[in-house]
Amino acid sequence: MHTLSYRPDRDCINSLGIPVDNLTLPPRPGRAHLAMINRELHGQSTAGALRILDFSRVRRIALNSQPELFNLAALLRAQRGQLQLMGLSARLRKQLAAARLLDLFSSDSPGDDEGALDRVTRRPTDFERFSCRSFSLSNATLVTLAGQVDGASLKALGFVECLLPGTRERPCIIDLRNVDLLESSAIAELLPLLGVEAGPRGRVCLSGVSYRTRQMLRMAAVPCAAEIIDDRELLARIAAQVNDV
Repeated sequence: MHTLSYRPDRDCINSLGIPVDNLTLPPRPGRAHLAMINRELHGQSTAGALRILDFSRVRRIALNSQPELFNLAALLRAQRGQLQLMGLSARLRKQLAAARLLDLFSSDSPGDDEGALDRVTRRPTDFERFSCRSFSLSNATLVTLAGQVDGASLKALGFVECLLPGTRERPCIIDLRNVDLLESSAIAELLPLLGVEAGPRGRVCLSGVSYRTRQMLRMAAVPCAAEIIDDRELLARIAAQVNDV
């Protein structure tokens, strides 16, 4: 049961009973609105839940909201893996860049979609430990990776062996937005998944792919058949889950 007064507009329960909450922000959230979100999210925690801040409808953020954006960045950092920001449009990025606020949400690399959690109180070599969480939606399997991902960690988890058989029956989405470092050994371990050709019902998709991760895949010359989807596609799949529950 959710206790947020700022209610999630998406309340999905996967097959393991773990909620996936999508909090959609309005087109023009002000400082007071962001402060309310920060208070509510800071005071409420659902064990194991995946909570998504959906910025896809946001067209402009008030310039006096900078303190609350910093607070939100710190909250994303503290609740990494359980709280994620998605859907920051190119238009909003341009507006934030003009106001010198874009650094809160992305790194300096062009096209990099890394979140604010990678911009606050972190040293360049201060990588988080590897973690993996899975959510079985009605229309796809969603797997989130985080931290420093290497081949040994994936192999010990049986990552490829667990996911590969089901990729021909339903889409498998691997979200990489919280990955600090994708080592070459991890890319080698993922090759069987990345090479799966799309079928009538199943395919492998990558979401939250940062500029840095794209560069790693490019330098490794990986023959990647996986479809790279943006946040709008991922949010649409999560929204579809609501209609199926």
